[in-house]
Amino acid sequence: MLPDALVGASRSGAGVLLYSGEILEGDGVRGLMRSAVARVAGRYAGAILASSEATANAYRRRGIEATVHYPPIKPPEDPDSLPARGAELRERFGIGPEERIVCSLGAITEGRGQDTLVEALALSIADGHDWRLVIGGEPYDRPADLAFNEHLKTLADQLGVGDRIILAGRIEDPMVLYAASDIFVNPARVAESFGRAACEALLAGCPVISTRVGATAEALKDGETALLIPPDAPGALHKAITTLLRDPNQAAELANRGYQFVHDYFSVETGSANFIQAINSTRSDPVTATA
Repeated sequence: MLPDALVGASRSGAGVLLYSGEILEGDGVRGLMRSAVARVAGRYAGAILASSEATANAYRRRGIEATVHYPPIKPPEDPDSLPARGAELRERFGIGPEERIVCSLGAITEGRGQDTLVEALALSIADGHDWRLVIGGEPYDRPADLAFNEHLKTLADQLGVGDRIILAGRIEDPMVLYAASDIFVNPARVAESFGRAACEALLAGCPVISTRVGATAEALKDGETALLIPPDAPGALHKAITTLLRDPNQAAELANRGYQFVHDYFSVETGSANFIQAINSTRSDPVTATA
């Protein structure tokens, strides 16, 4: 975590622009390390761009200036082919065209909260609402995450929903997973610095449910572009999923408004122009953006 490149570039006389995509807060030793990184960044960077207000505030609370620059979200390539490719993915997973799919995507780790989704599935089935859960992603190669991956399997078996869950592993094209699914869920329990996967899902036309953690409420508007719920609340998650599965019109409206919001505010064109402007603030010889 020591920013050697940042210090070295600054000492060499180069203009330094730091893009921060992590909320540098926390408790204990990890919190102290993050605080140290933030202070070094504030000393040596000519300008700091943050992925969200939540990320920027970690610097501002330490008296360090930071400008918010939301990451651009690239739309899917060849969107007309997505429905067919989504259908192929369903077939590969052995999921019928009439079955409902709820998906998530991210590293298999406790902070991502996939166990909450497993518990929500069990509540839904007990309540008479059947759907399939596809979890995309892999655990990091470290004991805690490998153990959590096994915990998910054990939990699913204990709750009697193991046959309704697919641990899909690495997904080559996330847009295809979103296209194959009826709902995308971000069940994170740790503060997120933005929430890219949810925005990508909206660009693929998939309605979104997310926990309200970190910067997710900046990227997603509750009841307008997504449904936001508390973390670690399988009951609330079950209710939100059931609501959208029961009311396809509401789900479609959320997805449509979400698509338009992401398309308008997080476009690649806008992001590129803002980034060039930030680069120029640290250089004596301005550059121009080219498409």
